[in-house]
Amino acid sequence: MSVRQRWLEVVRGRKRKKSKMVDIETPETEKETSKSTVKQFGDLYNKSIEFEGEKIEEKELIGKNILIHDFGLLNGQFGQFAIVDATILPAPNEEEGKRVQFSEGSDVIMRQLKAIKEDNNFPIKAVIEERTSEKSKLTYRTLT
Repeated sequence: MSVRQRWLEVVRGRKRKKSKMVDIETPETEKETSKSTVKQFGDLYNKSIEFEGEKIEEKELIGKNILIHDFGLLNGQFGQFAIVDATILPAPNEEEGKRVQFSEGSDVIMRQLKAIKEDNNFPIKAVIEERTSEKSKLTYRTLT
């Protein structure tokens, strides 16, 4: 028998050694503890952020008085961004505000939101302003 023929027999499984599978019994106490300590991936990482209100563009809120209730962070294609739960405060001739949610990727606003949350200051009134940097001449958004 040539080397090639032996190789083909091995590849085809004719000369394979059969291994024996042995079942190992797991003690009942170990089974119980493993179920309670193992976390489910979906419970930890597939959480979506659900807020009340209509989804709008953050550009619609520039210059308006808003009441920010909370926010959540998500990772997107271009990095981290915030989903913000807010109410557009009513104008003097209106009775009630409009509950909205919007996404915000501005580094400045995200730093401000994180600081507000760390200090437990939600809900908080704010105005989103668009400013131009004096040094770089770039436009950015901030809360005032």
